[in-house]
Amino acid sequence: PSAFATNSDCTMKLSLALLVAACDALVAPPAAKPTKTQLRAVAAPQDSYKITLLPGDGIGPEITTATVKALVAAGKTKGITFDFDEQLLGGCAIDKEGTPWPDKTLESCKAADSILMAAIGGPKWDGNPRELRPETGLLAMRQQLGLFANLRPAKAIPQLLDAS
Repeated sequence: PSAFATNSDCTMKLSLALLVAACDALVAPPAAKPTKTQLRAVAAPQDSYKITLLPGDGIGPEITTATVKALVAAGKTKGITFDFDEQLLGGCAIDKEGTPWPDKTLESCKAADSILMAAIGGPKWDGNPRELRPETGLLAMRQQLGLFANLRPAKAIPQLLDAS
């Protein structure tokens, strides 16, 4: 049990350090020359950022709650605040709105400085027709917003570096 607490504390400290570094990037001067592929970039450092939250399904809401707490704590170290707008995506959107990618979620994402998405999907929706599957919402989001990549924390395990 004590090893778990230490490991958990280390993980939380590392996560907080990464979020503080992300906040450092927010207050850094903007890049001198934006590329043509940028869709929407913050032109200059701001004191507040609008973030659309997409907690999704399964463990997603729990992850989102913890991430928001860590992000707020990291922002405080740099004098940055966040305006969060929680929206539906995936299975929860199917259950509440009848579609995996509601229009109001799209509008919120377009108006945001950033999108924080957690997990989507689960066995509950596996038997649904294609248009009513959680991943259809993710694909629509990527297409309509021009997204192609996710940022995910990762830890390199020395024994597996050659396999990467």
